[in-house]
Amino acid sequence: MQSTFAEFYHRYQRELYYYLLKVTGCVDDAAELMQESFARYFEHYHHEQPSRSLLYTVARNASIDRFRQHHEHVAFDPECHAQSSESLETEACQREQFKNVLCAMQHLPLDEREVLALATIEDLSYREIASILGWSEGNVKVRVHRARQALRQVLSHSRKQARVSTGGHHEE
Repeated sequence: MQSTFAEFYHRYQRELYYYLLKVTGCVDDAAELMQESFARYFEHYHHEQPSRSLLYTVARNASIDRFRQHHEHVAFDPECHAQSSESLETEACQREQFKNVLCAMQHLPLDEREVLALATIEDLSYREIASILGWSEGNVKVRVHRARQALRQVLSHSRKQARVSTGGHHEE
């Protein structure tokens, strides 16, 4: 069973990390929560067949516990996402876009961040997302749609503000 868990860990660690990064907005928190999620999963479910949906449910609960413990909304910290400056221009642009989306996601309520983060995982079905979140499949579809709309609004607002701030409008 140890080797099965090790394979399970290696298969889903990166994917789970990116889900948690989208939810928390911080690489350090995402890494800690990923480790905590696998530890909780192994502690409570090591005797069962590995389940991706159950792992994400454990991770979701761990992130909710973290937010409750801190009793505060953790704001997106761009310094938390600092990366090597020696990269290709394309990679730098992709990172900038990713950071912009992460920042925008932090302006959404937690339930919208969670459903968007899960919906962006390549092969995670709406049925699996519904199982993880404890919602109906139809509710997941509606909430994904609404969360995407809300994210577009936040990104649009951010772009407009960036244009205004670089368009020569200065206060004296």
